[in-house]
Amino acid sequence: MLSVSRAALLRAPVRAASTFAPFPNTLPEDFIPYTLEKKWTISPDSKVLRFQLPEDVLKEHKQELWNTYRWCSTCLPEGPLSILKAPAGVKVKAEIGGAAVEKSYSPVSMVWEDKYMDLLVKEYKPVSGGGGLGKYLCDMELGTKIDMKLKAPRNLAGYPYHPNRFKDVVLIGCGTGIAPLYQMAHMILANRDEKTKVWMVAAHRTEADILLREEFEQMAAFSDRFKLHVALSQPADPEGWNTESTSKSKPWTGSVGRLDLETLRATLPPGDKPSTMTVVCGLDGFLETICGPHVRIQIPGKSTLKKTQGPVVGFLGELGFGTGGRRGSEVVKL
Repeated sequence: MLSVSRAALLRAPVRAASTFAPFPNTLPEDFIPYTLEKKWTISPDSKVLRFQLPEDVLKEHKQELWNTYRWCSTCLPEGPLSILKAPAGVKVKAEIGGAAVEKSYSPVSMVWEDKYMDLLVKEYKPVSGGGGLGKYLCDMELGTKIDMKLKAPRNLAGYPYHPNRFKDVVLIGCGTGIAPLYQMAHMILANRDEKTKVWMVAAHRTEADILLREEFEQMAAFSDRFKLHVALSQPADPEGWNTESTSKSKPWTGSVGRLDLETLRATLPPGDKPSTMTVVCGLDGFLETICGPHVRIQIPGKSTLKKTQGPVVGFLGELGFGTGGRRGSEVVKL
């Protein structure tokens, strides 16, 4: 595991870890109940939960038109959450074992959907006699409700993403950290006016643990602007998984073992390539290894520490990512 030196932390720019644009006044800002409509299993410990969009969301929105979604004739190019951009976010609240629990999730449905919102949820095993919010959500019966509130549009390197802002977008995630990355890649590829190239790297343990595999493979087969690499630390079939070339039957590359420096060097565009944004999402240990951890600093007049982006170190730092500037290389840690 890579670590960040004290000197590097002291040089870290004071940038918020996850800043947000103003919340749209056309959507409800408070917690409101969402009804579970459908759910299905996509890995041994993960489910996709589909919630109906409440009337409070549907009746007040201003529809924002999007370019036609090119590979799904049943998906509408407009919807009440379009104004939130991608990657969108929600906060879920429940009372579990007498305690209030809140957790943020990134929908894997598109922001232009006009009837529902899908959440990718990992069902963590019970700990100390009870489960967390993930298990609570996965155990919900169809037709029951849970309180959620929408989060404001997320700023990426200063402000929300807009078409063709960068020439290249690199997305690196592990586990359910791929959720916001999937939504962002989907949005970029669906826009016919976009020229941006997307480089997606996903890290999982086994073949069965790959989340949204079919969806990612469809994107890789559909668009020459999307490059997909999947690293498995413990594949059941190491020889069959390890591949350095793509084909019609396998429109991605794969590697065996934990995601490492040489795999990223071979898979990603050059780190110092101008107009590149890299977004990394995963567990704290994954962030520390790939790009360096978030850093908490004291803000004058505040009693709590503020989480900031911190310096770009780890593998991405070694590869030259994160030079910053208008035409430089940006790294965003979610």
